[in-house]
Amino acid sequence: MGGPYASIVQALVDDRAKLTRLSVLVDEELDIPLPQAGAVMCFVDAYPQFWPNLKLGMREIRFCSTTA
Repeated sequence: MGGPYASIVQALVDDRAKLTRLSVLVDEELDIPLPQAGAVMCFVDAYPQFWPNLKLGMREIRFCSTTA
């Protein structure tokens, strides 16, 4: 696959798996843009102890995905 949009399409395909991983972490089906899910999982992958430590002190995290 080539052309000017190939890298964008590939990034979205890659981020789809990251959205699935993020949904598993939060135990909920998510409806957020794929790039945001990709960014969150990039952060979690870079700092693997962040999520377990965050969950120790929190019961839930809520945000409006249209403005997040």
